[in-house]
Amino acid sequence: MLFTSDNGAAASDFKGSQNVKLNLASEAGEGCAKSSIPPSGTPAPSVISPTAPGTTARARRSRAGIAVPFIARWPGQVPAGTVSDETICFTDLLATIAAIVNVALPDGEGGDSFNILPTLRGEPLQEPIRKLTVLQDDTSNDALAVRSGPWKLIESKAAKVGKKYQLYDLVRDPGETKNIAAEQPEVVKEIAAALAKVRDDGRSRP
Repeated sequence: MLFTSDNGAAASDFKGSQNVKLNLASEAGEGCAKSSIPPSGTPAPSVISPTAPGTTARARRSRAGIAVPFIARWPGQVPAGTVSDETICFTDLLATIAAIVNVALPDGEGGDSFNILPTLRGEPLQEPIRKLTVLQDDTSNDALAVRSGPWKLIESKAAKVGKKYQLYDLVRDPGETKNIAAEQPEVVKEIAAALAKVRDDGRSRP
């Protein structure tokens, strides 16, 4: 059994099914899009984004607009009560389910799907299954977010210079509050080159 959800929280109130108005604001009138980790020692807001930390909503490139819960239950296969730090993506379910039922994907199919069955089973890994995960923002500025290990690189278009980059260390800064691109130029260069290769190849799986 797999449990997961759609990405991000609604940015503001919206009309639900059967013309029901859904009020997603906190008692202070703050919408889910403004949710964040409260300072130490202060009470949490009444309603926060289910994908906090972060100050964003769905379809945005920061963590709270992208991350989703993912829970797997498979007695005898998935160790109970365990947590994995492995980065995975919904597209990985295609290759994973194919591996479970022992069916090989045809050549050219599932170009962005990785088999995460070893992760689900808690097997030790010599290296990450998915070295790069590309995530698209809304299309207003052609922004792409790239997750690689602890790093999150955001590439977007910029006037005159062509492209601009933001880099975050999600281990030390899960709320993405400090852009360290200027401090880590080699990391920016490496991940940007990997992103360019994905564009050229049309796929992220080797």
